[in-house]
Amino acid sequence: MIHLHFREAQCILCSGIYVATSLFILNEYNKLLMNHFLVTTLSALSILVPAFACVARFGRLGERYRPLAILIWAGVLNEALSYLLIQAHGNNMLNANLYSLVECLLLLFFFYRWGRRYPPFVYSILAACMVAAWVLDNLVLHRVTSDNIVSDLFAFLMIVVISMDHIGYLMIQAPGSRAHRSEILLLAAFLLYYSYQAFISLFLLFPIGASPAFYTTLWLILSIVNMLVNLIIALSVLWIPTHRVYT
Repeated sequence: MIHLHFREAQCILCSGIYVATSLFILNEYNKLLMNHFLVTTLSALSILVPAFACVARFGRLGERYRPLAILIWAGVLNEALSYLLIQAHGNNMLNANLYSLVECLLLLFFFYRWGRRYPPFVYSILAACMVAAWVLDNLVLHRVTSDNIVSDLFAFLMIVVISMDHIGYLMIQAPGSRAHRSEILLLAAFLLYYSYQAFISLFLLFPIGASPAFYTTLWLILSIVNMLVNLIIALSVLWIPTHRVYT
């Protein structure tokens, strides 16, 4: 009987700890939702971390990484312009749709300058397909000031596939080199961010009737992912060797 009472006390104690932990997590999660604006603001500002990393190492990045610096600083300008448009007009759809095209083309140019995986004409074809998809989605089927998902999803999936292919190639070629580790880290950041962007786009393209809180949570997670990715990109930039030797 004593053993039975001890086991019951253990169960009660474990249940109490579980309930207390669950309530704590729920309370902290609710606080996080209430501070959604703060998280979103910090996420937007986190682009400055890799931006200043690129400035600090710009002279040592080499020609192959200059498009990455341009892409990051284009992101800084986009965040600033988005803030001004939201303050002035209440939304930034026009800017967001234009930047989605610019971002994808700059990423393709970045992969082209790496010059490892595909011949140049492949990038030209991919860029032409992206422009065609953007024009069709934003100028033909919808207005450029509306929330257009199809061309965004096309761009996200394109970058995901290219990133996965490059990661596989680098891991096979020289997985232990410092240069390749920094590149794999950068590609992993691309893969994480654009995979989650594609995931959200599918929910927006094919609504499931979820509550507004569900979509708020999705965007909140995106803000956190964005902060993490910007930190990874900054680390990757700082990790890039100064002198590169190719064979």
